[in-house]
Amino acid sequence: DTPDIDSTPGNGIEGEDDIDKEYVRVQYFDLSLLKWVSKVFITENGVTTEQDTGHTGLEQPEPVVKVDLDRKNLNNITVKFEYTIKITNEGQIAGYAKEISDYIPEGLEFMQEDNPNWTVSGDKIVTRQLENTLLQPGETAEVKVMMQKTFQTGTGKSLNLQSLDLAGKTGTSETGNVWIGGFFPSEEPRYTIVILVEDGSSGVGDGGPVLKKICAYLNSLIVESNDSL
Repeated sequence: DTPDIDSTPGNGIEGEDDIDKEYVRVQYFDLSLLKWVSKVFITENGVTTEQDTGHTGLEQPEPVVKVDLDRKNLNNITVKFEYTIKITNEGQIAGYAKEISDYIPEGLEFMQEDNPNWTVSGDKIVTRQLENTLLQPGETAEVKVMMQKTFQTGTGKSLNLQSLDLAGKTGTSETGNVWIGGFFPSEEPRYTIVILVEDGSSGVGDGGPVLKKICAYLNSLIVESNDSL
């Protein structure tokens, strides 16, 4: 073998010809997701009206979507919420969003006939609408999904708790007790409720479920009263 006259192999001294460093810059693919309620469809007695929320997904937090419903006619009303899901490639290389999955919001229903491009998989819904859409860095794509809320009232039926319109306030006393109070309904309130929980940890966590049950009962009284008119 020919001896290396320029360096001493294995001594780790920078600048000698037996040290050869190669630097590789790894680029990454990164997708971000925004989801918001973009439209509301209200069907009453077979007639559907459309309401654009004006939301963009950038609101923090997203404003509550409010709809005006005739409580006396809830049996004949269906409300559908259109969600927009925006996918953005925030990485440095192009790529695909092969599959998008999401959970069904509590209190809403996934209706397959409204969502032909989505399927149910366990406790999630899944779509592959963008599997062949190449997203360059900085590019975005959107998919839509519809969720339904059906109001059922009358004998043997109850209004879904998620639809209750409640204004509440919590607090903690110096003795360690917690409380939660509320007005129901929040607009044109008829009832004031205050709940005290001794040695509780959270007004919402300890008293909230009780407050909701009370409001659900009060709501049933209101509905029964309206139905009898």
